[in-house]
Amino acid sequence: MDNKDKYYDLFSGGIILFIAVVQLARWGMLPQFIDDYFHLHQALGFIKAGGWSGIAFWDYAPFGRPNLYPPFYHILIAFLLKLGWGKIFVLKIINILISISFFTVVWYVLRKVFSSFFGFLNLLILFSTFSFYESVCANSPATLALIFVFVSFFFLKQQRLKKSLVFAVLAFYTHAGISWAFFLSLLFASFYQRQYLKVATGAFLFYLPLLWHQLKYIGYFHQGILFENFFIHFNPTLLILSLVGIMVAFKRRERYAWLLLFSFSLFMVFFRYPFRILSAQGVVGLSLLSTLALEYLYGLIRERYRGVYMAFILIFFLFFNCSIVRHKDKFYFYPLYASLSQFISGNFSSFLEFRNIASSRYFRKVVKLIKRNTASSDIVGSNIPIASEILGALCNRSVSSSMLTEVSPFRRPNPLRANLIVWFRQLNQRATIFPQKEKELCRDVLYEDDISFVCRTDSLYKEKVIKTKFHFIYIYILLVSLLAFLAFSD
Repeated sequence: MDNKDKYYDLFSGGIILFIAVVQLARWGMLPQFIDDYFHLHQALGFIKAGGWSGIAFWDYAPFGRPNLYPPFYHILIAFLLKLGWGKIFVLKIINILISISFFTVVWYVLRKVFSSFFGFLNLLILFSTFSFYESVCANSPATLALIFVFVSFFFLKQQRLKKSLVFAVLAFYTHAGISWAFFLSLLFASFYQRQYLKVATGAFLFYLPLLWHQLKYIGYFHQGILFENFFIHFNPTLLILSLVGIMVAFKRRERYAWLLLFSFSLFMVFFRYPFRILSAQGVVGLSLLSTLALEYLYGLIRERYRGVYMAFILIFFLFFNCSIVRHKDKFYFYPLYASLSQFISGNFSSFLEFRNIASSRYFRKVVKLIKRNTASSDIVGSNIPIASEILGALCNRSVSSSMLTEVSPFRRPNPLRANLIVWFRQLNQRATIFPQKEKELCRDVLYEDDISFVCRTDSLYKEKVIKTKFHFIYIYILLVSLLAFLAFSD
């Protein structure tokens, strides 16, 4: 290792340390994103079922819906909950550890496989891109799957195929989009090296049980237009650099083929989700291609000017990294949109989703009312599906709707036929009126103000818990076996 590599590693270590400090400083803010409550609710459902359940009876209760989401992340949450840890504490600690681990693992893998310079540049780009930085925290299953992908790639490059296979399988059981992108990249790369095909084939075979379950209920799955697609970040710098990176990857495809193919596969998988391509998981691909471009341009510059080049890159990505933000139908240009600039300027919480609805102003009293006035088998309903999911997670109750709109219920219940109704009269400056004919169903009004209306009903519906045959004990045995396999293989 020469002196330059030591400096690159030192800078990289500084960035990772800063990320760790920032994540710990966010402790009081976490969990910030509505997805966290969805995943918590799924984990609580697993605990009620006694293990993994293919039917999400806790959503759209009492009828339920197929549970098509890969289960590993929810099993992880359930395991920590069963240890006696608090619900919010579990979400906080997982969010922090996964975020720090992601940046550390990706940097380490790229440093080992390519160079310290390459790893540093990629870490700088990923950290600097604020929309992606926040997506790392907001989409923990996708982030965890990306960790598994890069670890699998690392072992693959070392010819340790068994260990590579284990992490590829874990990716499949953590996040569908990321795992399919990795699978496609391995298939494409197998034209260059045959070992890629071995890992891809093995991972797919182990994925078949979950795939069979998903295909069994494929008729309930549909791709809708997500709210996130109206809130997209375009990073013009990364898009331009990526075009250069594509040319570099083609020119040096024996060394960089997988980077190009994984980036292309991410685009293929998420092409109907522009937010995820341009602002979230797809930024990983853009960052890899941009790193190739920056490394290539560095090689073209004379030795005496390389210091100036690196100083420019550092300043630009640490403080500028300008972005174009699409919010609904309007576009805004932000010249200072690097993560560090956002922290310094105090815009740390600009990516909080549904800040009003997730605040204690709405939920603290309501959660206490639900716990005090419902049994564990009662169903909670609301006029806001996202609110139902959050309340269901915080109170450990089944709900009559779901925020996961991509999977339809077996039968759609009327949310206002639940045992307890939480009607939000005001949300994001939009007032809603509780229907008079539905108000007649209310037996006891428990709480009422200008924000919300809470009442019990005479509904006879109750939660229908479906006990699973795939109990936690079998899952634990399987995971321990995987750990033992990792320890003693290759």
